[in-house]
Amino acid sequence: MVASHNQTSIERAVAGMVARNIPPTGSGVYFGQLLGMSDNLTFTLGQHGYQAFKYVPYGPIELVMPYLIRRAHENSSIMGAGVSSQMVMLRKELWRRLRHPFAGADNLPQALRPAGADGSQPTDASATQQQGHA
Repeated sequence: MVASHNQTSIERAVAGMVARNIPPTGSGVYFGQLLGMSDNLTFTLGQHGYQAFKYVPYGPIELVMPYLIRRAHENSSIMGAGVSSQMVMLRKELWRRLRHPFAGADNLPQALRPAGADGSQPTDASATQQQGHA
């Protein structure tokens, strides 16, 4: 288990796996981060086939809060450059979605696609059909 919120550590672990021909799945190597921290790293690992997990601490508040506070202190580097880099990524993604609001909608089942997602305008018949199912 590579339990790290540090991008450099994760990149080194992945590079080590590649250098040793260790496959992303079925190798016994897992990546884990605390839910809400370094979500961009977990998502990227998952998108590339690595076994990535989020964990959620639970239990009595008097036991959980000290743990979360300690983790926040240990990962204070994320609060510096990490937050600013995540803000840059969020801005880029927001801009991408504003420019192409239906990008990826063609991968959805027809019933879940937004009206006009294929570039067409809804017809009176489809509008009537949609009202009848509302």
